[in-house]
Amino acid sequence: MMSQVVQRVVTGTPGLDKMLHGGLWPGRLYLLIGPPGSGKTTLAVQFLLEGVKRGENVLLVALTSPRPRYGRTSDRFSARTSTRYAC
Repeated sequence: MMSQVVQRVVTGTPGLDKMLHGGLWPGRLYLLIGPPGSGKTTLAVQFLLEGVKRGENVLLVALTSPRPRYGRTSDRFSARTSTRYAC
């Protein structure tokens, strides 16, 4: 039986990728849960920006934070992306 090596998806957060032994498993659904201010939005935006760097199309779906917050969060990472909001 041959073992298959699965390429992990990097998160854009080197320390987290190290803890996860290279990143997230591809093709899985991940849910971020935590109290306000715990870094959920920051982690999500870092992950999306890593995808943008790799030429991927990305989408952020959030149900609780006000829309303008995402622009401020991504500005902290010097995002040079086209941002579109849908309400």
